[in-house]
Amino acid sequence: MKTNALQQYDYHVWANKKVNAYLQELTEEVYRKEIQSVFPTI
Repeated sequence: MKTNALQQYDYHVWANKKVNAYLQELTEEVYRKEIQSVFPTI
C-alpha cells in the first residue's frame, strides 16, 4: 500500500505529463498568442 505522499507524487507526475502532452499539441501561433490574463502567454 502506497503512502499518501507517494500517491500525491504519482498524481503530480501524471498531471504534469498530461499538461505537457497537451501543450506540445498546440500550434506555435496559439502557444505564443497574447491573452488578457495574469499570464500573458502560455
